[in-house]
Amino acid sequence: MELGRGVFYLVALASVGLGVVYCFFGYRIFKIILGILGFILGASVAAEIALGMFGRGQQIIVILAGLMGGVIGAVLMVALYFVGVFLLGAWLGSLLGVLLTGGGRGTLETIIVLVLAVAGGVIALVLQKWMIIISTSLSGAWGIVSGVLQFITGGFGPVRPFQYHPNLRALRPLGVRGYVALLCWLLLGIAGVVVQYKITGEKGE
Repeated sequence: MELGRGVFYLVALASVGLGVVYCFFGYRIFKIILGILGFILGASVAAEIALGMFGRGQQIIVILAGLMGGVIGAVLMVALYFVGVFLLGAWLGSLLGVLLTGGGRGTLETIIVLVLAVAGGVIALVLQKWMIIISTSLSGAWGIVSGVLQFITGGFGPVRPFQYHPNLRALRPLGVRGYVALLCWLLLGIAGVVVQYKITGEKGE
C-alpha cells in the first residue's frame, strides 16, 4: 500500500514538473514533445500487436517490437508536423467545448465538443504559432494544477476526471477548493502564454 502511494506521489510530482516545462517552454520544444508522444503511441501499438501474436512468454520480442514501433512513431509524428498541430488545436477546441457544456455527455454536448474540436484543429493550421503557445500553456498549467490537486486530495474524488479535462462538473464536489483550482489553471495558462510569447519574440521565432 505504501509502495503504491509512493508511486502515486511520484506520478503527481512528474505531472507538476512536466507541466512547468510544457507551460513555459512548450513552443520551443514542440517537435521534441511530438517525438515523445509519437514514440509512446508507436511503442504501445507495436507492443500490443506483438503481445497478441507471440504472447507474454516472448517478452524480448515484445520489447523489441515496442522499441521499433516507438522509433517509427516518433519519426512519423515529427514528419507529420501539421497533424500534430491539428491535434493540438482539436484538443484546445474540445477543451473549450467541455468547459462550455460543463462536462456533460449528452448528444448535444457531444456535438458541440466535436464541432469545436474540428474548428480548433483548422484554426491551428492557420495560426500555428499562437495555437501551439496557447495549447501548450494551458495543457502544461493543467498538468501543474492536477498534480498539486493529487497531492492535496490523495488522488481521490473528482481529481481523476479533472485530469482528462478541466471542467466544473469534476471540480464542483471540491467546493471552493475546486473553483480555486480552476482559477489557478487559467492564471497559470495566461502566464505561460505571456512567457512563451516573450521568449519567442526575443529569439525572433
